[in-house]
Amino acid sequence: MLREYGLDNIYVTTQKDTVYSLLSDRAIADPGDLIAQWKDERTRQWNDVMAGEMLAQVRSVAKGLMAIGAKQGTMVVLYSATCYEWGVLDFACAAIGAVSVPIYETDSLKQAASIVEEVDPLIAFGDEAHTHTLDYIAAEHPGLKHVFNLKNGALDALIDYGEAIDDDELDEAIGRVRADDLLTIVFTSGSTGRPKGAMLSHRNFTHIVKNGYEILPEMLYEPNRLLLFLPRVFEKVYNAASQKAGTGMRGRIFANAFKHFVAWSKMEVEHKRPSAVMRMKHSFYMGTVASSFRSALGPNLRYLACGGAPINTDLVHFFNGMDDITFIQGYGMTETAAPMVVNWQKANRPGSVGRPGPGMAIRTAEDGEIEVKGPNVFLGYYRNPDKTDEVLDPSGWLHTGDLGTIDDEGFLYITGRKKDIIITAGGKNVSPAPMEGTICECPIVAHAVVVGDNRPFIGALVTLDPEMTPSWLAEQGLDPRMPMEDVAESDAVHSFIQQYVDRANAEVSRAESVRKFIVLPRDFSLEDGTMTASMKVVRPKVLTRYAEVIDGELYAPVAAVRTPNVGMQILESTTETVKKAGESVRAASENVTPRVRQAIDNVHERLGEWRDEHGDAARERNDDAQPDAGADAKDDADAA
Repeated sequence: MLREYGLDNIYVTTQKDTVYSLLSDRAIADPGDLIAQWKDERTRQWNDVMAGEMLAQVRSVAKGLMAIGAKQGTMVVLYSATCYEWGVLDFACAAIGAVSVPIYETDSLKQAASIVEEVDPLIAFGDEAHTHTLDYIAAEHPGLKHVFNLKNGALDALIDYGEAIDDDELDEAIGRVRADDLLTIVFTSGSTGRPKGAMLSHRNFTHIVKNGYEILPEMLYEPNRLLLFLPRVFEKVYNAASQKAGTGMRGRIFANAFKHFVAWSKMEVEHKRPSAVMRMKHSFYMGTVASSFRSALGPNLRYLACGGAPINTDLVHFFNGMDDITFIQGYGMTETAAPMVVNWQKANRPGSVGRPGPGMAIRTAEDGEIEVKGPNVFLGYYRNPDKTDEVLDPSGWLHTGDLGTIDDEGFLYITGRKKDIIITAGGKNVSPAPMEGTICECPIVAHAVVVGDNRPFIGALVTLDPEMTPSWLAEQGLDPRMPMEDVAESDAVHSFIQQYVDRANAEVSRAESVRKFIVLPRDFSLEDGTMTASMKVVRPKVLTRYAEVIDGELYAPVAAVRTPNVGMQILESTTETVKKAGESVRAASENVTPRVRQAIDNVHERLGEWRDEHGDAARERNDDAQPDAGADAKDDADAA
């Protein structure tokens, strides 16, 4: 294992490499190039946008921003779902040096108002769902002078305002912007506390884009389709297909296809050649199973990409094993302008998140924390120097808070979050992420949170997937309309989830294993604060919200009376039978000869010995089967 790995620059950015230059250079090189597509919500038709057309629109909107007072450093809020207009505004702000401040579309009025208060914008844009909220906020913030509705002529209004600004004035403003200038402030989703505003420069992004062309040329240059999702989307696609296949012949074919594509992908990664039999199987499974996936994903799809959370390695191999699909994982964070590490076209290792890009470096600290460095690392947190100093060294190394390892070829593997480490009452350090990931592979599980800090054993809170659970219940012959409160108590549900808990436990020591779990009747949500806007579980909020469940159910004191296991029940039954048989034999023995009586006494003696020997062993097995705090402490001590 390596402790540090880095690569030299391939493309070295200059001060002229601004985000606006990415668009203008492309439009000048090929104005007729298809650059974007957007769907008209009224006609449901897709509309093509060419590079030259988008550049002209961005320049006109930039003039409009200047006409209403925007200049270099002016804060502009974007509180809307992602849309084409959003992109045009973002480029227009970048062109003149205004700073775009996006707000998650799912953020509440209170959260949006907090960001407005912090950055003091001059202009704000919202969609139909958020413009009224911005108007309400603007009434309390006199500095916010202009609020526009993106879906109600905002761009056209700006273009009209911009008629007072000529091209020379615009070009002069564009010429003043440099690569190291502030481009945007992106507020983190707040999974570990109050959201912080990450300040990102033009260079943070352009370094990634320019060097991305060097390591992923086909994906970024060739005419094909890339689908980028969080892992949960791929898990749902697979689970839905698996349930649709059922348990009969189609189900067996699907299960065998999964094993085949996993094996095929691993073989390709290891540069091995398939046998004739394997090639025949591959052709069969491509026609029977993969074809349905390809049909659903589209004929031009060539790449699947994911990041943001752990994903099962075999699931990556499953998709990667299909013809003409490459599954690429990556790693990054808001503070690194997203992709910091990625699998390359010619260096793709499923299960890892890849290698650092050109000009970037990664290393692991003594405690396993991943640290990163490069031209894409952010400028710091807005008006928060103390938080900046906590994560960013003077030498430029950023402390990510994630844990991982680097193999001998520079591939990075994420193993957990530093702040999530659980320390049991016995002193055992446990990383919950791997176990949570395995439990979440259960088709009916939405989320799992492993707990156990300062507790005698490891436990878990599990929530159910509201989309997958009803269909699974129907397959089991149960009522798919059953209330979730009853589903959470169902023995069938607990038994099914237990299979995945057992899989998770098989990968760790006994001291780290999940001894007990509780199924919650409701999933975590943004509304109750247990999920972030980027759909990450907020662990501290979960622990607080479900404190009574954790204390009163998960770690409820266990009664001293123990229920004997099956082995003890059989032993006791056998003992009773032997006792009754002995009494009958003893009564009959009074009428037999002394020699026979001696033989019977010998039998009694042997039975007694058998009982002493096997009874002790069974009792030991029964003791091992109980969650015993003393045993846990011993396990923890041994592990430590």
